[in-house]
Amino acid sequence: MTSNQTLDEARLQQPVFRHPETRWADVEAFHAASVREDGIHVIGSGAARQIEILTGGSPFESIDEPVLVIFSGAISDRETKTPPFFSGSGLAASTGHAFIAISDPGIELSGQIAIAWYAGSAHHDTRSALIELLSPLSVRLGTDLWLVGGSAGGFSALAMGHALPGGPSVFTWNPQTDILEYSRRFVVDYLTTAFPVSAQELGGPDYKDVGREVLRRHGVVSSHLDSLPSQGPGRLFYLQNATDVHFLDHCRPYLRSQGYTRYDRGVWRRDRDKVIWIADVAPGHTPPSRDQLVYLLHRLTHSADDVLTTVRHLDAADYFRDDPVRRPEPLAVVAEEISRRVTVDWDGAELHVQSDLPDGVGHLTWTAELVSNGRPVEASGPQTAWGSWAPSSRAKADELVVELLDGFGDEVLTRRVAL
Repeated sequence: MTSNQTLDEARLQQPVFRHPETRWADVEAFHAASVREDGIHVIGSGAARQIEILTGGSPFESIDEPVLVIFSGAISDRETKTPPFFSGSGLAASTGHAFIAISDPGIELSGQIAIAWYAGSAHHDTRSALIELLSPLSVRLGTDLWLVGGSAGGFSALAMGHALPGGPSVFTWNPQTDILEYSRRFVVDYLTTAFPVSAQELGGPDYKDVGREVLRRHGVVSSHLDSLPSQGPGRLFYLQNATDVHFLDHCRPYLRSQGYTRYDRGVWRRDRDKVIWIADVAPGHTPPSRDQLVYLLHRLTHSADDVLTTVRHLDAADYFRDDPVRRPEPLAVVAEEISRRVTVDWDGAELHVQSDLPDGVGHLTWTAELVSNGRPVEASGPQTAWGSWAPSSRAKADELVVELLDGFGDEVLTRRVAL
């Protein structure tokens, strides 16, 4: 949007506004309507108070066919773009399903906010508005209502999966499960714009506690870790990149808090229809490709198989072509056995860490650190392959500490070598 444009003028230039737009006084009026044409629906009034959705395939009239509800993640180059932001209409079209794409009202608060988790603001209870909007459909369709999203959109898909009646289904990839565990800059930008809290108040090392209290006071659910498993979605297919930092910060805590147990390498389940699949889908936080998302959604929505069976078949077919041996595993439970199979030697110039275990098994990593008078001098950084490390500042150190962590970030062994 240029400085000379009004918001409405900028909106009209967006491709999405080629769809017809209908305005409704509130959610009650929307549900009471006898006809709801496909297109954009603006429900409520005021940018920070309304919900904007894009529909296709008459989703609210669906009786027994799957409907996709699609939540957006972070908006790239946010300052150059004009809301609303709808994701997934092409994805839905490729699966042949009716859809509801929801724009996040929080992102409309400022051109500086790229991510708002559909968590709302001091002036808008987005969570309650979404529950009111989607509940009738969720009760009618049950597991045929699929809540879809990745990253920040995955946070909201999970949020609605835990909140809506009727046991809807969730398909998510690399989701956040705790807002305060995301990148500090984005969290602070969101909090200071959406709530009465200053950057100064969030400037200390306790910013997470301060932010969580601010959200709590405004009734915002900031974490899924306290959600009762019994109130979870009817079906869950949670796909997590093995090399994404979100695994340790978001997936691992959710997996443990919700009572998931290991089924196979990288496959965790709470029951046969609630599965977390940790695989080397893409590097880091990169989402699955569009073709992969379409294929997975098609498998989930066009098959009578439970989620675990779907994952087993895909894994057996080597769908992601990754090495299951390298998927994160909680190997601290077999620490004694691993310790017997790892040697640590210092030859005066180089450290040698060797084992007969495969490189990266269970996403094991080792780190070496030179220590002088109890203070770290130099560190190797995490290493996924057995090998050697030649520190440059060994003359300053009196001890070498080697630590081995499993793929869940838990300590497997620590060895100390006096220098």
